Amino acid sequence: MDIGTETIHLFDYDISYIKNCMSSLTVQDWQFNQLRQKSFKTDHGDTESIILIWGKSNQKVTISKELSDAVYEVGDKIKNFYGDGSFVTTLMLVKLFKNGKIPNHNDGGILSEVHRCHLPIITNENCDFFINNKKFFFEEGKVIEFNNVMNHSVINNSNIDRIHLICDIYKRK
Repeated sequence: MDIGTETIHLFDYDISYIKNCMSSLTVQDWQFNQLRQKSFKTDHGDTESIILIWGKSNQKVTISKELSDAVYEVGDKIKNFYGDGSFVTTLMLVKLFKNGKIPNHNDGGILSEVHRCHLPIITNENCDFFINNKKFFFEEGKVIEFNNVMNHSVINNSNIDRIHLICDIYKRK
């Protein structure tokens, strides 16, 4: 959605419980649902996702109830930030592999109508987010909406996987 600027900081969120719950994730959890990687292979081939909500449907997940509940709680808090008439259309954990990248692209179609919000769970200073060729660092625990209709890309120049919670909000007009 065109928000008139590259990013907006929405609020801070304590990610310690989510991080703790994520310690039990397995390779199978990350590879269970390949919907996003198959649908957007060109842009998201260096990623894996745990998708809880896609469109209007909840997805089957293999993660613990504690982690699932914690992720839904964040989605609800982001939805509530946007007020009445808002609902979550996408809720997922996304891993960008160490030394991975998401090539320059802009979101179109229905994605141009949602508020695309990121909550960095695991990141580092060598993971750069570019919007219109301007470099941004998204800090852990800070919920950010970014202008996804602008060209954007990500480069993870580190030796650890970056994990963000991504939540798309649609607000009825």
